[in-house]
Amino acid sequence: MTAPTPGYSAKFIRRFAALFWPFARIWFRPRVEGLEQVPPAPCLFICNHSAYGVFEILVLLALWNRRFGVARPVVGMAHDLGLIRPIRWGVIPIGGVRASHQAALEALRRGYDVLAFPGGFVDALRPFGARYEVHWGRRAGFVRVAAEAGAPVVPLVNCGSHAQYSGAGSFFGMVDPGGRGQRIHPQPHANGREIPQGGGCSNAVGGELG
Repeated sequence: MTAPTPGYSAKFIRRFAALFWPFARIWFRPRVEGLEQVPPAPCLFICNHSAYGVFEILVLLALWNRRFGVARPVVGMAHDLGLIRPIRWGVIPIGGVRASHQAALEALRRGYDVLAFPGGFVDALRPFGARYEVHWGRRAGFVRVAAEAGAPVVPLVNCGSHAQYSGAGSFFGMVDPGGRGQRIHPQPHANGREIPQGGGCSNAVGGELG
């Protein structure tokens, strides 16, 4: 199988995961539930986003690498901000591309998994008081992408990442060490036209689009 994106680097991912995981394991104390339920590629993974989401992305990358290695690469839908220097140095090698309907559709049709954060900045910049909520602004374009590609939708519920930060309104300040402890829950998948209803945090996902 060819590389999923022009800048993708399996070597970079292996080295990064090996260096980052010892830190992530101690500081974030991540716990994954349901990863064994993920169906075969290609899947469209959708996830809630948090402040300074780079940490949840990097933790997820390290966990994914521990489970699948580089045998199952993922194409990540990235905001323009993530594709400028110096941030792009870490985004492009892990499979990040400019987020668009066509980019996601092409990756799925080529047999690659795709990761998207439908809420974008709407979700990432929600107030600290809404840290256990999902703010997608009724964005549901991923459903159309999945339906056109014939790929299952697999919600990823990231719980705890946003709780690491405190601040007022939508502006974030000091790191809150007491908020550590990040959980990622892959939920049962849908057929591309349905939004699954799950328990816990996943209820906020289904309710937002119902």
